[in-house]
Amino acid sequence: MVRRAVIAKWGEHEWPATYEIIMHESTFNPGAINPSSGSCGLFQALPCSKMGGMELSNQVQWGVKYIEQRYGTPT
Repeated sequence: MVRRAVIAKWGEHEWPATYEIIMHESTFNPGAINPSSGSCGLFQALPCSKMGGMELSNQVQWGVKYIEQRYGTPT
């Protein structure tokens, strides 16, 4: 689901960078919670409520939008 969203948004060439981001943030565990900050999910949203729920589709939508707004692209 994440890969499809990234390719649809930016193209296949942005997938490796997105993969590295998610591996660093959550090791692809959608239930990941940082014990020190409380951030959660694949992209480590803080607060978790930003995503509108822990469903994978919410995490993917939020993460792609966050990357776009904050950085433009994953690379």
